[in-house]
Amino acid sequence: MTQRIGRARRKLDCGLPISVLLGAALVVATATASVSAADSPPAPPASVSATDHPWDDGTKIDVTFSLSPDDRPDEATKLVSFYSVERSGQRDGTFEPVGVPLIPDKTAYKNGSITTTIDKCRRGEPYFFRVRAVSSDGRKSVAAETREPAVGVRQWFDGDHLWLATVLAVLCGSIVLCIELARRGWPIKIRRIAGLDAVEEAVGRATEMGRSCFFIAGVQDLNEMQTVAGINVLSHVAKVAAEYDA
Repeated sequence: MTQRIGRARRKLDCGLPISVLLGAALVVATATASVSAADSPPAPPASVSATDHPWDDGTKIDVTFSLSPDDRPDEATKLVSFYSVERSGQRDGTFEPVGVPLIPDKTAYKNGSITTTIDKCRRGEPYFFRVRAVSSDGRKSVAAETREPAVGVRQWFDGDHLWLATVLAVLCGSIVLCIELARRGWPIKIRRIAGLDAVEEAVGRATEMGRSCFFIAGVQDLNEMQTVAGINVLSHVAKVAAEYDA
């Protein structure tokens, strides 16, 4: 009986250190895996594409890329802080950061991708782009690059000047509308210009006195704006002088 108890105690004494060692090894392995996952950079975006920006002067290119698999909005501590876009004129050339750091919003998480417009590109030149996911401590993922170059092409209308086209359409439309209403007999009040009335009075007085009319369009060159405006007034003076037989 005593020998059996002694053998059982020796078994327990030998088994206890082994279980402790196994537990310690498991804890160390888990901690090592956690530290390794925390120190590793985030995964890169799955795909990147670049296309010419529509309705521009050929200096903008749209870059679309999918979010990194490590970028999830429901995580308490996000592994991806922002995305960095880089540009180069050659596939194996030097890439430089362009634009601002891109932070995904609700729409980006819903669509699973981000589209950004890169400006200040040279018209007609090919560009390659690549995107990196960057963590909060500055660790960058492997670059996801475009397969084909993107070239900016000038469009027949620049969308940035839409406001100017709208103002021009409203102004020209108002002028054409007023002309059409005047042709149809719509009463329109025209404000008299005192300077033109004085011209008619001066030509009439010269006609009564039998004197000739002398007109000066200005003392500066012909390409000056005030001289051009004076020549336009000369046409009205000549018409009045012909009517008065001055």
